[in-house]
Amino acid sequence: MLNYTAKLLGGLSVLVACFAVHASEHYGAHCAACHGSDGSGNAALNAPNLTHLSEPYMKRQVAAFKQGWRQSSDAASPSAIMAAAIESLDSTLLDLAVSEAAQLVPVTPKRTSLEEFDLRKGRSQYTAFCGSCHGTTATGNDRLGAPALVGLEVAYLVRQYRAFASGARGSHKSDRYGQQMARLAKALPNADQIENVMAYVESLTQ
Repeated sequence: MLNYTAKLLGGLSVLVACFAVHASEHYGAHCAACHGSDGSGNAALNAPNLTHLSEPYMKRQVAAFKQGWRQSSDAASPSAIMAAAIESLDSTLLDLAVSEAAQLVPVTPKRTSLEEFDLRKGRSQYTAFCGSCHGTTATGNDRLGAPALVGLEVAYLVRQYRAFASGARGSHKSDRYGQQMARLAKALPNADQIENVMAYVESLTQ
């Protein structure tokens, strides 16, 4: 009996290992070219760092791209490129890839200088307008649908904030959390305010 149990457990271990490798292969085959093998992203391709994002948030965003919530009429835009990249992938494969991405070790990419920004003002405005949802250290809150912002660079964060503020993102009727952010994005109308806040967020991961 003990011998049988040992063999059964050994077989299960092999299956689990094979599943893990299979999932890893999905991320490597369909995500790594843009987001990097370590998930740290690629600014030149407008591909964000995934390693600080939660699995529920990433699954929701993949669904948004897949179902058209985050698509753009501009075929050259980052959102249109992402939507096209996963268009032919089925939900099972995407779930495997996202699950593997969620297991990546958090990476803090090398940053450029933030000296041009006013981090003191950015901190004050972040605390006033962002911290209640995204957390005091910008690590996010899945219960509120608020993603982690740490690990993301200024340019990406500014682009997403402006997309929410302009209605380019968060306007779909099925995107409950996106609609919430679109309403709140009106809080920082000034470009300098937005950049200072996002620079402060980036500084949290340095």
